Amino acid sequence: MKNLLVCGVITLLFLSCKNDTKYEYLIPDWTTRKIERKIDSLNSHRTYLPLYAQIYQRSQDIKVDLTVTVSIRNTDVHNRIFLKSIDYYNTQGKLIRKYLDWPVFVNPCETIEIILPSNDNEGGTGANFDFEWLAPQTSSTPVFESIMISTQGQQGIAFTCRGVDIK
Repeated sequence: MKNLLVCGVITLLFLSCKNDTKYEYLIPDWTTRKIERKIDSLNSHRTYLPLYAQIYQRSQDIKVDLTVTVSIRNTDVHNRIFLKSIDYYNTQGKLIRKYLDWPVFVNPCETIEIILPSNDNEGGTGANFDFEWLAPQTSSTPVFESIMISTQGQQGIAFTCRGVDIK
């Protein structure tokens, strides 16, 4: 009887486990940030943000998957910034995903984040984001950062990259 109970519990554990490699990436609810009015009168900017969905370990044949947090920080205390597009590219420069269908705002001093879980390694070792954003001429420059982290056992790795303005 005891063996039957143990076998039943083990069977339930196996049946409840999912071997689903699909990943869920966390993005803000863009619909609550949608801009309905015209914002073309603002200064236009582009920022390139490097990130690493994977890094090499010991050789080019072994890669470690990383969890990535993309942080968009409006450093201005008075003005909103407006994100016109957020595009995610892989190592080969192929567009993986577009995050926006319409412009959205980021409030003064607000931070919004996009999370790429470690099993989302489509970007590879040379992934990047391209942001098109608009702001009043008097606004301070927002900060675009990527934070990568991985832990295995008692070891961990974490590092950051900052975005650079591009034309």
